[in-house]
Amino acid sequence: MKRFAITALALMGLAGPAMAQCFTATAIMLTMINMNQPPPAPDADVGDYSKIHKVAILCTLSDSVPFGGEGKDGTIDIASWKVSAQLCGTLRKRLAERFEFVDAVVDPVALAHGAIRRSSLKTFLKAQANPGIDAYLVVRPSEGGASGSGVTLRTAQTAGDATLALNYEIDIIDTHRFSTVGDAEARLRTREPQLAYYPIVTVKNVDKQALIAGADPEALERVHQALNWSLELSAVETLRALKIDIALPPVGDHGIATPPLAKEMTKYRNVAVISAVGADLRITTTGFAKNKSVMLSASLPDLDQQIEGMAAPVLAHNHVVKPVQIDHALLANVEISKDGTLAPVAGLTPSSDVDAYVLVLRAPVGDGEAGSAGGIGLVHWTPALAANKLSVTANIGIAVVDARTLKVAGVSTLRQGAKEVCDSEKVVTPGVNCLIDEKRYAPAKPEDLSDDAKAETRATIQKLLADAIPETLFALGLDESH
Repeated sequence: MKRFAITALALMGLAGPAMAQCFTATAIMLTMINMNQPPPAPDADVGDYSKIHKVAILCTLSDSVPFGGEGKDGTIDIASWKVSAQLCGTLRKRLAERFEFVDAVVDPVALAHGAIRRSSLKTFLKAQANPGIDAYLVVRPSEGGASGSGVTLRTAQTAGDATLALNYEIDIIDTHRFSTVGDAEARLRTREPQLAYYPIVTVKNVDKQALIAGADPEALERVHQALNWSLELSAVETLRALKIDIALPPVGDHGIATPPLAKEMTKYRNVAVISAVGADLRITTTGFAKNKSVMLSASLPDLDQQIEGMAAPVLAHNHVVKPVQIDHALLANVEISKDGTLAPVAGLTPSSDVDAYVLVLRAPVGDGEAGSAGGIGLVHWTPALAANKLSVTANIGIAVVDARTLKVAGVSTLRQGAKEVCDSEKVVTPGVNCLIDEKRYAPAKPEDLSDDAKAETRATIQKLLADAIPETLFALGLDESH
């Protein structure tokens, strides 16, 4: 299995935006993948599968989940979730067009013990009577990965958060020489340009001790929904990495896995959509040893109305969108925090007219200051060791607030769809971004931005948001049909 480390140069972006891979943020209130992305999964080892026709699939993931980190550790019983059976079933469905399946009867306890290491797994398989197959396809807890093997929980840096990791690998082992024909560690990917990363998500609003004691069924259900999403999505992406000759849905296809919040959002029949991003445009010049930011007020007139116009028809697929009277000025300073949370919103009042408020807000992301500020921005990269770049950025997010209780039900930073809508060149700018012509539009002084540059910026923002608003609503479980 190939492994590698991300260099400090790429992490710091000192050589400019083209040097680093930018991950798309998917920050969800109950289940969140944020800008602190898990490390990328190593490349799969791909072999020749042409002589493999009959296979037996064996899956051995534990029925309990260790919960570590701060506070007293413990385990959670998930036997009723039948994780191994679910994953085996998904693999059979995806591989049915390519292989003939044969059931192999083995001792599950002995299999679990032997699967700890690949060498002991092969020893175990050699001792089994061959049921007439060419290869075993074994799902086992990963030897490495970014966290503990199998399914694990751990307290996160943000209080009340827990990270859910799903570390397994798929080994294809032939039954003649018992050599490894192919192997791949579990991975997730939701966009075509995105690097595949280890399946690690954050489940919010988790009381560790209550969950271990079996006293928080709602949090346990959130963990279950997050694990279902990770299982279904990782199965497809891990098979894709193995390059078996099968038809798989495109990367990011909405039919692969149900968003973790979809079930939660069904109770919000009537919704109101309110955008409070504002009309200001922040222009930032950043590079080696320099950083300057200027705000151009009212450069994006009617942006909030345009965003509401993009969101409403998507929400209307599964909800009734209703207008509400609200003073937008009261939301002018409300932002989604960098850790993907939203404090109580003073500008909202309880309502019996709608079930939920869907708020589109500024959302600072990533590290640093001006380059990660919330809202719409134009970032001029002037690195010392690479060509200058000019990118339009949309650091915003969507929050769902229960209109009766004013409790936050879900939050997601903006995310892009599966396909690129513009030339991003994997710009290291956090958030959703798109390159525009640096030579034509970069101003000598930020405050001297030309009318043509403003028009190009507005057109690019329209293109980005038309793609990202529906995708983010889907991630929040508000548009299963999209």
